[in-house]
Amino acid sequence: MSQRGAHDFHHAPLSDPRSHVPSAIFRLGLLYHLGLPIPGLGSADPLGDAAVCTAHHSARHTAVLSAWHQAALAAHTTACAIREPADHSAYSPGKRPDLYVTHLNLALDVKTASLFTSSVSLASARLAAHTPVVATAEPFYLKAFGDPRSGSLGEYSRAVGLGTTVNLLLTEVTGARHAHAERFLRLCAAAHAARFPHHDDKPAAFSFYAVNSALLSAACLRGLGGELRARVLANSSGASLRRRPPVGPSPRPPPRARPRMF
Repeated sequence: MSQRGAHDFHHAPLSDPRSHVPSAIFRLGLLYHLGLPIPGLGSADPLGDAAVCTAHHSARHTAVLSAWHQAALAAHTTACAIREPADHSAYSPGKRPDLYVTHLNLALDVKTASLFTSSVSLASARLAAHTPVVATAEPFYLKAFGDPRSGSLGEYSRAVGLGTTVNLLLTEVTGARHAHAERFLRLCAAAHAARFPHHDDKPAAFSFYAVNSALLSAACLRGLGGELRARVLANSSGASLRRRPPVGPSPRPPPRARPRMF
């Protein structure tokens, strides 16, 4: 896969605990990346596409949000980059953003999409093989900003009307980043370079971009593998329950024959 960010976890710094992915989760995520059958998902969904689409998405969202938050903190300091701010009515009424950068008046909403949904046409799927999130971005943007053609409002329409800049940090479960997410990562790299011009004898912007791109990719892999593992465990648990004998009093063993006495 040549999409930007998709396989950057290969370059994650091993010394950073945020790059660590448990082996059981890594194997499932790697099978998904390679398009190979995943043991334990059944014949109806051997590649795990339905499992990822119907999974509980809080695991993947939390992992990716944490990676974006760490990148924003390194670029803009703790006081400026706030995760899930409590008081947001002044700049984002009606919708609580995932991240808010105070000095930029920038609200950020993190989304992690799966390409393999029933609404994606074959032509869009082929295009999406080269352009990240091209087939899945539109529903997220319509929900966030509304549809000017029909006059419908989105979750952030009131925030935009108050002058707040709102961006979606949209990635796929493979780690591929949408153009807006890629642009924000590069802006963070530039801000970090302005604060720390040199680091490890390399330009700070390059070092920051490479490390955080790898950490974002690792976070996507952790979320993806975790959701697949949860489905595999649920399937195995359900299968064991179906095979379990009915609960009831256990039959008494037959009486043991007494030895004959001579």
